[in-house]
Amino acid sequence: MYMPHCIPPPLSILSFCLFSFFSEKPPLATSSSSSSSSLQLLSSADPWATVAERSFKEPSIAICALIRNESGDLDEWIAFHWLQGVRKFFLYDDQSTDNTPEVLDRYIQRGIVKYRAINGTAESAERKRNGTDVNFQMKYLNQCLEEALTTREESGIDWVLFSDADEYLYPNGLNITVAQALDSLYRGQPCITFFRVDFGTSGHIDRPQHGLLIENYVHAAHGIRVEPKKYIINLRPANATEAVSRLGKNPHTIDDVQGAYCIEDRIVNFKMNQYLRSLKDYDKKLRSDFFSGTQKYTKDPLQQFWARELNQVLDDSAARGYAQDVRTLLNYWSTTEDLGNNVVSILQRRLDISTDEDPSAKGGDRGTDSSAVRLDGYLCQVSYNLSIHTRKRYRKSTFHY
Repeated sequence: MYMPHCIPPPLSILSFCLFSFFSEKPPLATSSSSSSSSLQLLSSADPWATVAERSFKEPSIAICALIRNESGDLDEWIAFHWLQGVRKFFLYDDQSTDNTPEVLDRYIQRGIVKYRAINGTAESAERKRNGTDVNFQMKYLNQCLEEALTTREESGIDWVLFSDADEYLYPNGLNITVAQALDSLYRGQPCITFFRVDFGTSGHIDRPQHGLLIENYVHAAHGIRVEPKKYIINLRPANATEAVSRLGKNPHTIDDVQGAYCIEDRIVNFKMNQYLRSLKDYDKKLRSDFFSGTQKYTKDPLQQFWARELNQVLDDSAARGYAQDVRTLLNYWSTTEDLGNNVVSILQRRLDISTDEDPSAKGGDRGTDSSAVRLDGYLCQVSYNLSIHTRKRYRKSTFHY
């Protein structure tokens, strides 16, 4: 378990720490090329042109995902992947209690999102009563794959990515979209395996109020997480006998491969960032039973937090490559659509330039020396609060800040 070195604080002061973590400014990761040309693939009049209006000449991707209470980041997540050639989002909403349907409404109306409300808790209970071994998550993801396969000719979709709303996929150092890179590098392959890079909280206890997610979280693990794997499946492989028609018992395995081999891309041509986000975001997930049924989380949720709270290197390649174009897409909704107040406020905060919570760092870019120093103090405070106090009182299902 990753833990920084800290001096145990006195009763009222929790900020005395040994600055052993980030004692020097971390090395800057290799940047992906600027995506200044990515918007050229879209309509200049309406960058969110519907699927029916676009040309099928460009390769395209669909995403299948289960979501819950992600309304604060859905706009950015969709915009980011729209820039990468994702033209269809099959989203299964498992009992969101926020304004997820309101946020998604304009994408649904445009044909960009296909939305379905589900009740995973009820289905899991029914499964246990009947003694059947069908994971509701896999039920819907496999339904999604089946629909993509049966409608690929009319939809023009070439690839299906199985992703989560906290994962962002983009080319690594290539000045093309994910869809273009797949078409160029892996056109005939039946499937590709991706490995993720864990992005920690970057020192955020509270959820940042301004700026994009990719700007606010720029500190990551030093290497990739080999397990579990994530897949993108080719709907039109060169060898039809190797077509993948079904995922396995979880999203990280596949069945009925019939001899197909999934190419592994270990951040050679693509990067998949998985964002832990702020401490309170993690707390919110735990409170909403998001991890219910996942033993490793329910048994010791704080251990899983620290396993992913890795802020070892600075990596702002996603922000440098795509923040400007994401803002362009999101600004379209704020200037042309009649949106509800909640949606407007969410969009406006995303469009505002990111600011650092540390007054000494305001006016500077994320990832500067000042934010690294602030991260030292944050990690020591949180490690003390969570590891010493919260573990003993976690039965109340709440963090103690």
